[in-house]
Amino acid sequence: MLAHDVTERKRAEESLHAAEEQFRGLVEQPIVGIFIVQDGKFAYLNPRFAEILGYASAQELIGRDLLSIITDKDHDTVAETLRQRIKGVPRSASFEFTVLRKDGSTIEVSAHGHLASHRGRPAIISLIQDITAKKRTEAQIQRYIEQLKTAFMSTVEVTMRLSEMRDPYTTGHERRVAGIATAISAPNLA
Repeated sequence: MLAHDVTERKRAEESLHAAEEQFRGLVEQPIVGIFIVQDGKFAYLNPRFAEILGYASAQELIGRDLLSIITDKDHDTVAETLRQRIKGVPRSASFEFTVLRKDGSTIEVSAHGHLASHRGRPAIISLIQDITAKKRTEAQIQRYIEQLKTAFMSTVEVTMRLSEMRDPYTTGHERRVAGIATAISAPNLA
């Protein structure tokens, strides 16, 4: 009886070890931050998540309240989103908010959370990315668009003035026609 065949047990252990390696290979890549929140606290996070927030290791955040890293302006929204995820309405959601880094600076992030189970209890698993540069670029593009609109309107104004200077008989005529056209189209825009 002491000489049992342990071949099946060895295969199962090897299979489990391979599955763990595959899991770690997937979630611990530096592409996207991954975290699990259970009872409002971090139960797991990968190294990339810690890096995004400026922490040296994931262990510094384990057990900490998720809402402790959320800025005041987004605190209530994120809290409500968490409540909704735990209720499962809907099971997944994407949203953007501002977080506090370890050094006190803030960054904009995009998160996608999904209701899951962790150690047999409800939890939320989320992916998170730093979108600060993207937001900055979008704001700059919006400023450029406004500058282009201003430059275009200035060009139109100069063209109108040149036209009026060349033909004093029609001075103001273009403005009056534009005003009438605007008045006629205004009710149709509503």
